[in-house]
Amino acid sequence: MHEGWSGQSQIPARLRQGKDGGQVVNATEEQILEVIRKHAPDATAPITRDSRIEETGIDSYGLIEIVFDLEEQLATDIPYNANDGSFADAETVGDLIDKLLALLEKA
Repeated sequence: MHEGWSGQSQIPARLRQGKDGGQVVNATEEQILEVIRKHAPDATAPITRDSRIEETGIDSYGLIEIVFDLEEQLATDIPYNANDGSFADAETVGDLIDKLLALLEKA
């Protein structure tokens, strides 16, 4: 697990409680990694935090699909703008995970 990520405690309270105030959402780094793996068509090796994004085949459209999948799974809106270039400097899957976790903090 990524150093600094302690699991559910870093998820905004609104997400932990769920939109209806009931169901607890258990968003973990592993859950995000599984969504990334689902959208990595060209991966020739197991995908880990250290995997380079270009080796996974994830493109800008794939990134949008990843965000949509996470929104669906977490029943929330992730404040992602495909035009702002905020993911342009992500070189590894770990960078991508960190950026997605940061967006979830803003949700």
